Amino acid sequence: MIIVPTADMAIVNIQDSFEDVISDVESKTIQSESIWIARRFSSDEDHQEFFLVNASLDSKGTIKFDSPDVTFSRLESHKYTVSIKGDTYELVAPAFKIDTAKDSVSAVAMTKNGQSLIVGNEKGDIVHYDTETKDKIWEVNQAHFGGILKLVVFPSDRVLLSVGMDFQTKLWSLDTTTTAATRTFVDQKKEITDAALIGNGRNFMTASRDGSVNLWECSTGSVVSKFQRIDNMADPCTSLTISTSSEKVALSDLVGGDMIFECEDKVVYVGYASGTIQQYSVGGHYQTPVKYHYDAGVSCLATFGDHVVAGYDNGRLVVWREMGSYLLELNEHYSVRNIQIEKWDGVRASMVVSNGPDLLLRITFDSSDGTFQYKFMVGLAELFRVSLITGGKGVVVATHDEIVGYK
Repeated sequence: MIIVPTADMAIVNIQDSFEDVISDVESKTIQSESIWIARRFSSDEDHQEFFLVNASLDSKGTIKFDSPDVTFSRLESHKYTVSIKGDTYELVAPAFKIDTAKDSVSAVAMTKNGQSLIVGNEKGDIVHYDTETKDKIWEVNQAHFGGILKLVVFPSDRVLLSVGMDFQTKLWSLDTTTTAATRTFVDQKKEITDAALIGNGRNFMTASRDGSVNLWECSTGSVVSKFQRIDNMADPCTSLTISTSSEKVALSDLVGGDMIFECEDKVVYVGYASGTIQQYSVGGHYQTPVKYHYDAGVSCLATFGDHVVAGYDNGRLVVWREMGSYLLELNEHYSVRNIQIEKWDGVRASMVVSNGPDLLLRITFDSSDGTFQYKFMVGLAELFRVSLITGGKGVVVATHDEIVGYK
């Protein structure tokens, strides 16, 4: 494993309303105002440096930023740099915000066309919004008995999958205002930790802390196959991600009969509390020889190309491939909770990663040399239990208090 150390990771934050301040100065609503910037290091979380930057207009009416301690500049819309004592950091600000302080948001999803935003909260409610008007299209109170853990929109933009703390998975129509689930799936005995669609969604998979991963068929609500680690069947599943393999299972060897669709070339990587990542053939219903292990619990997974990227409970991010692996040390005091792949061009992958309070990163991994670069995604008051998804308008991030969109 090649380790890319950050030794003592800097964590940079900025006043969440700083772009409002800049807007007020540029519109001459106010003459000038200060913006605070903070920096702390992961080795000493109790101590934080604070700096003030004064925003005002110069003689030509152009915004300027003055500070005796830092150099702050705007690169383009919603993108900035700040230099502190010789170190320069890039900051990315939200393109939009929606205040949800009363809703205790726990999950969020957006349709591919960007027209609908679906929000789940800790009370088990689901709310479907029109993104342009911000009006509610429909709302279901207590869609689940317990908080909403995950929301997934089908590729058609017409169906929503929800996972709740009640060990249930449900399907909902996004075409109508009907507030009854069209299908409910129940089988696993402990918390469902993750879910993913296969292809157009006629099959999907759920992972559970009971050690099982279920392959479901939508129209019947049936379990097609169940996957568990051969050497530790009770190892709690914490995450899963589905990928396409170059090897296809022969039609005669597919397990599931007429209840399996688009699965012949699909593999699923399952992350476990033990630190193991195990690959399974979805269509063939068998455990493959591909297995990765790191000495910390797996907290989240994603894939791009032939790479698997994993977040761990100890704040590490590892990019795995059969030829080797690369590790990035982030803030060890918090687990990596979310990974959302934004782009993969065959050489570089861009991903958004959350790693504890006040730390949301846009990370670029270069597969040609195994290097990582990252930018701080700022403008949020608090960051915890972040849900990251990619919709028609970029990356949407949900915290307990707000939903923001980045471009």
